[in-house]
Amino acid sequence: MKNTDKHIDRLLSGYEVPATKSRREAWEQLNRKISANEKLPKRQPVRRINFAYYLTGAAAAAVILVLVLFNFFRPKEEFSNKQMAIQETILPDSSQVVLKTNSKIEYHERLIDGARLVNLDGEAFFSVTKGKKFQVDFPGGNLHVLGTKFNIRAYSEDMGRVDCFEGSVKLKINQQDIVLTKGQAVSFSPDHIEGPFEIKADNLTGITDNLYHWSDRPLQEILSLICAREGYQLSASESILEKRFTGSLNLTNGKQALTILTKAMNLDYNLTKNQLKIVESN
Repeated sequence: MKNTDKHIDRLLSGYEVPATKSRREAWEQLNRKISANEKLPKRQPVRRINFAYYLTGAAAAAVILVLVLFNFFRPKEEFSNKQMAIQETILPDSSQVVLKTNSKIEYHERLIDGARLVNLDGEAFFSVTKGKKFQVDFPGGNLHVLGTKFNIRAYSEDMGRVDCFEGSVKLKINQQDIVLTKGQAVSFSPDHIEGPFEIKADNLTGITDNLYHWSDRPLQEILSLICAREGYQLSASESILEKRFTGSLNLTNGKQALTILTKAMNLDYNLTKNQLKIVESN
């Protein structure tokens, strides 16, 4: 304790102490001030905000948003055919489309990656120029290619078919991935996929007009196509729909095609107010 007092005396020896206070009182007052200062909150370091960083990020986000909105609201080009005659169309990417009757497509190019996107209702033949991904969405599935020739028949999800005449196409139907190469086709319905099966690739000449070729195909496929083209409602027994047909038909005149088909299959048909009924011939 004596050593401490001596130390305090040395520290305070250089200070002038008011006459009214002893050195001991001055030291205690100083000690109280030091303790009070130690209890004050420490000054926090100031965080500097990098406004340039945030402005750059905001600008990038704004650009992306503009691109997305521009792409989303970018007008689609529409093509439709209500006539029995085929309609040939050249898309902006120079791809050729042959639209069949009661068919329509919507086309646009995605700005972000240049993908060419098509929505199809009905039937169309495509001769696609090489380039970015070319995707077609249709009732029951979709496909994408880079450059090839193919035909899609999909008036509804109830019955459809895809034929590949050149190159290859990759389809997704009923959550299944299918690859078709030249000379292959696949038919589909909501609960069934048939194929791939072989076709004659040289039938390409006929597919671009109204001449159709079938080889051992169920009658339901042919009748469903005629009804979709003509706007008929089909009524037939399962035994009739399961019959197999091989041959060619020109579908420009639906009634004429029905007459030829039913006679070849030993059947009769009755058409009343767009209601088509197929029965066994007596």
